[in-house]
Amino acid sequence: SVQGPSAERAHPHAMGPLPHQTLDLTLPASSRSGLLPCLLFVHGGFWQQGSKAGSGFAARTLAQAGWAHAAVGYTLAPQARLRDIVTEIGQAVRYVHREGPRLGLDPTRLVIAGHSAGAHLCAAVLAGMAGADAAQAVAGAVLISGVYDLAPVAASYVNDVVQISPAEVRTLSPLFAVPARDVPVHIL
Repeated sequence: SVQGPSAERAHPHAMGPLPHQTLDLTLPASSRSGLLPCLLFVHGGFWQQGSKAGSGFAARTLAQAGWAHAAVGYTLAPQARLRDIVTEIGQAVRYVHREGPRLGLDPTRLVIAGHSAGAHLCAAVLAGMAGADAAQAVAGAVLISGVYDLAPVAASYVNDVVQISPAEVRTLSPLFAVPARDVPVHIL
């Protein structure tokens, strides 16, 4: 959670029925008039480790710039298949888009960002793999050290836990997909 003169404490929000389907929303401490843009951040960890708890590193800086920050949690492998994790991230995007005005967020200025497996999940959303409506809700993306071709991962030790199937390699590798919406994307 982030505290200080420029950011409020992160507030948890349930996005679904499962324990990890939550997000922590941090807003600027001083409210401006109008709805805020929001950066929705998805953590990495090869879909099997990590949590949203380590995703608030940019919340204070974003709050100083007048942005909200949403750190997203999701069910980890092996409790969830990769296709289910992609679906959960789509649910998070839909939640922020739908509930944005109630939360003080501008649903037209939702930027998704992720690191490693989180970047894969964000790229999958952009490619429409979590539903066309989730892709349409995104105004931009920042993809950091992402995994975009799942074949090498499926052939590695990571797959001992994640169990990426050949069908998931074909259908969930964003490298071979066309984005469902033309928005600014920064690949770092």
